[in-house]
Amino acid sequence: MKHKVLILIATFNIGGPGKGIFQLIKNSDKDKVEFVLVNFLTKSVIKSEFLEEAKKYNVLTKVVKQKTRYDLSMIKQVYKIYSENNCTLIQTHGYKAHIIALALKLLYKVKWISFAHGWTSENIRVKIYNSIEKLLIRFPDVAVAVSPKLFSVLKKIRKHKKTELILNAITVPPISDLVEENKIKKKLGLEGAVVLGIFGRLSSEKGQVYAISALAKLSNCKVKLILLGEGVDEEYLRLHAKKLSLQDNVLFCGYQSNIDVYINLVDFIIVPSLSEGIPNIVLEGMAMNKPVISTNVGGIPEIIQHGQNGWLVEPGKPEQISSMLIELLNSKEKVKKITDVAQDSLFPKFSVETRINKFIEIYDYVSNVNSK
Repeated sequence: MKHKVLILIATFNIGGPGKGIFQLIKNSDKDKVEFVLVNFLTKSVIKSEFLEEAKKYNVLTKVVKQKTRYDLSMIKQVYKIYSENNCTLIQTHGYKAHIIALALKLLYKVKWISFAHGWTSENIRVKIYNSIEKLLIRFPDVAVAVSPKLFSVLKKIRKHKKTELILNAITVPPISDLVEENKIKKKLGLEGAVVLGIFGRLSSEKGQVYAISALAKLSNCKVKLILLGEGVDEEYLRLHAKKLSLQDNVLFCGYQSNIDVYINLVDFIIVPSLSEGIPNIVLEGMAMNKPVISTNVGGIPEIIQHGQNGWLVEPGKPEQISSMLIELLNSKEKVKKITDVAQDSLFPKFSVETRINKFIEIYDYVSNVNSK
């Protein structure tokens, strides 16, 4: 049975969900599944990185235009794309996509798979969106979580309804771009420094403040911390760094699309989160043989075994981060030994093949729901 899946997502940046979607499109067997990719655009979005990336793949891509906050015509637009392209399933990412899919399920009995990527709490608006998503995710034929902790939450919300776990996957890392790396190092003044990297949204649950505090305890080392990402906590983090006289050591790089280059140029990846799912940056860092120090939260222990392929510390404990860094900076051979095996430890559990097979299993299941 060949599936034709309409993927619906509202985003203009690529992000974790976007990376997963493009990985799925690129690596799926074209004889088993075909995709139609649908993205939303509002008047305020001038340029969509997501749509630019979609051009690199041989996938039919459609844009649904949202004219107002509550534009009911979007439901009709999506159904027209769904029916004209003979789609058999709809796969949604995010609360806005879930709302449209629920309407299509009620009106046209569309078969529906929803994804939950995790819920944050950086402001009241996000909390409201999360509450809406938790309500909507009760209704699809299958709901998919991307981490074991989130899977447990979904099981409680959905009770006896079909709920699945699909872990993020990692591909072979790209070849290093040494010219670009050296250019960035020179621009940021990183030559001769130990470079720490934190990658992700700047918000309280990501715990960047604790990594900055840890930096203050490394006064005997020339250490620079680069933060890639944007978010509501940026001004607070800048003020915290300045309070500790670290404004020259903590560098805010904003959102960067060439994340692989930045991963390659750091000496350590720090993941100081207070909560997490299965973060892509941990998988990407380990695949690129970078030492990863992460908090022991969410699905991270599914990836990192402390002292075997990476290092774990407790959340909200900057002194543990600094102590671990001091220990590792004085144990270069130990660090190399562990990072050398980090990449192999990811497979086959986090392989693309394993992930794609799970998708096909779910497509097969949903296609057969109420089909007899």
